Amino acid sequence: MPPSRPAVPLLTLPVMALGAAAALSAQQPPARTSAAPFTLADVRSYPYANELVAATRAPRVAWVFNSGGRRNLWTATAPDWQGRPVTRWTDDDGQEITAVSLAADGRHAVLVRGGDHDANWDLLSPVNATSRPLGAEVAIWIVPMDGGAPRSIGDGDTPVIAPQGDRVAYVRDRQLWLAPIDGSAPPRRIVTVRGDLREPQWSPDGRHLAFVADRGDHAFVGVYTNDSTPIRWMAPSTGRDNQPRWSPDGRRLAFVRRPGVGGPPDSVLHPPPLPWRLLVADVATGEGRVVWKAPATRRGGYSRMFPPGPLYAANGTLVFRSYEDGWPHLYAVRDTGGPARLLTPGAWMAEEFRLTPDGRGVLVSGNAGDTPDDIDRRHLVHVPLEGGAPRVLTPGTGLEYTPVMTGDGASVAFLGATAQQPPLPMR
Repeated sequence: MPPSRPAVPLLTLPVMALGAAAALSAQQPPARTSAAPFTLADVRSYPYANELVAATRAPRVAWVFNSGGRRNLWTATAPDWQGRPVTRWTDDDGQEITAVSLAADGRHAVLVRGGDHDANWDLLSPVNATSRPLGAEVAIWIVPMDGGAPRSIGDGDTPVIAPQGDRVAYVRDRQLWLAPIDGSAPPRRIVTVRGDLREPQWSPDGRHLAFVADRGDHAFVGVYTNDSTPIRWMAPSTGRDNQPRWSPDGRRLAFVRRPGVGGPPDSVLHPPPLPWRLLVADVATGEGRVVWKAPATRRGGYSRMFPPGPLYAANGTLVFRSYEDGWPHLYAVRDTGGPARLLTPGAWMAEEFRLTPDGRGVLVSGNAGDTPDDIDRRHLVHVPLEGGAPRVLTPGTGLEYTPVMTGDGASVAFLGATAQQPPLPMR
């Protein structure tokens, strides 16, 4: 990890009214004192950033910026790290931008435009805020980051870019599709099996694609290789498997297993624990084994608010989240099994967490720190996997979250906010 240095914003609000950005956003309201009145228009035009991502082999970050209801993709690169827009959608049409990812070389971004992914139901139902006669769509867009118009490849969701940066896999009509990044061929369906297919995950070498086939009362993790090779199912059972994660060498898959649906009804007066396990399967054979089992307690059960979200780190280490001690903490266990180690002790919760590029540490956003009222804030924390205590990287009175390491390994980018500043990308 680099030594701690003051955070630097990648854009400031005055920038939004200058140059090419002027067409993208509403005029920013003047600064107001706490006692000054404000209008509903002021509230509705509140600017903020989200969906921050980083390229893994290039010093580039990208994020979604919403100003006056107009959502667009922005980017910044070394050495100046000055934010600039790369899309120019000019309407306040309610079309959210989600699932942003950057190719490893940073030359292309892929995103989903449309839908309502935070809804309580009908997550993929298109939002038609402007009452267009033919409605809206939930579509995959490919965006050249250094010039050129964004291009839609049609309906779809949850896109993932291959490690080589040349293909994108995604879900369409509950099945898996594949499209070349450069548009040299039309998208095509590559997997058609029973179930609602989701969570596509490329292997590190880009030769295989793991996915989940959800069949309601049970779910399998499968691996696609090519059109002529049968899908290999990872330790199939009557359980519900999800969250597949590749080992760094691509030989194993870790995933979460919960019991299948069925059996006698449970009491509504005394809800039972929601058991779950971590499994690791050999990709070549499909054989799997349990490497960790959650405590049979209500706290130790599967948390829908803070799911395990396992990560496959270096040296055969799995990092996952568990609520077993009353806080959503991170734990580490070997992929060969054994007791789990608590990585984030203390009275604070680990929310977003990502591996550092070397796979030997974790960047976490959580309400940790020694400043008064940190329990109500979010700061960035570096958690080493082999020895050493967690270290708060961004102490103070601000809010910092969504940490990513830049591709040059020199900086941590994140979203930061204060009582006076809306969420903006920082470095």
